[in-house]
Amino acid sequence: MEKALTLHDLNLSILVILILVFIFILGLLIYSFREYKLEANRQQWKNKLDSFLMEAIVENNITNIPLQHELVELSRYAGFRRFFLNQLISSERKFSGVASNVLQAVFHQYNLDEESFRLLNSSKAHLIARGIQALTIMKVNSAYPTILNFQQYKNELVLHEVQYAMVQFDGFNGLAFLNQLQLKLSDWQQLRILNSIKSYPQNSSDKLSEWLDSSNPSVIIFVLKMIRKFQIFELHPKLMKMLPLHKDRIQTEIIKTLFVIETDQTFDLLVNEFSKLTEKSQQEVIEGFGHNRAYDQLNFLKDQLLNNPNKQIKVFAAEALYNLVEVNYLINLSDTLQPQDPTVLVLNHALQRKI
Repeated sequence: MEKALTLHDLNLSILVILILVFIFILGLLIYSFREYKLEANRQQWKNKLDSFLMEAIVENNITNIPLQHELVELSRYAGFRRFFLNQLISSERKFSGVASNVLQAVFHQYNLDEESFRLLNSSKAHLIARGIQALTIMKVNSAYPTILNFQQYKNELVLHEVQYAMVQFDGFNGLAFLNQLQLKLSDWQQLRILNSIKSYPQNSSDKLSEWLDSSNPSVIIFVLKMIRKFQIFELHPKLMKMLPLHKDRIQTEIIKTLFVIETDQTFDLLVNEFSKLTEKSQQEVIEGFGHNRAYDQLNFLKDQLLNNPNKQIKVFAAEALYNLVEVNYLINLSDTLQPQDPTVLVLNHALQRKI
């Protein structure tokens, strides 16, 4: 038979619960106070650093960056050093030229290069990534061999910073990581890297052609964007051969690229492949004809408008014809067709804001 709960036991249980609740509330108050204190410190630090950095940029004295006693004292604490580092990185993104050189001088004067190297030894991936980012943005060339040691690191954030560093330090040659890349190269990462490549070396089309054969779709898309940026015309034949071999986004990106590096054969070649393309790619072709003034393809566009069973293709064809100054043709067509003809609805939908 179970022992009945006595009044003493009940009081003791309630007391224990009250003590636990008190400890929880006390811990929550302590945590909240620390967070408030930390946030207040950060705001003070931000005000001091903003004022100091702006003054340093205005004075533009790279060879004689002042050592402020207060900042030196605060730099004894890791929390402040990392905050200082973050502020410098944020500021460097906003400035270029001489101002950027001043920020790099501040970076070295306050030994934040040493702090960045210390971050590389951290066990936390986000701190390693921050260290690589700081050393890259501040152009610490001596750090490059150390950064390369993280090429096989098992964290995507770190790998992204390593990839960016390779291009920043080594230009086009830094794209060597594409050779064996298995992970997806995000659109944002592609944009970062593409903006970092300032020039395209002559006789490098073979390397681009090799990357176009990659099994990684994101690598192919990135290379197509690079071809567009530097207008690498010699790869036009390669892209035409690739066109029927791919579907979805890669095929669409190939078409976008062909319009950028078009030759006198591009339009006819795209028309020949048109029926084999996905609907999205067909729309891209028709839209490209309109934007690239393909006057020699008027008959093709009119045929798509009248005879293609896909309503969206009809709409794109009508838009392209409008861009090619075929407004009178579209108006006359709308007037001559029977009201119940689906093409009339397409014309009204596509051109209601233009005619």
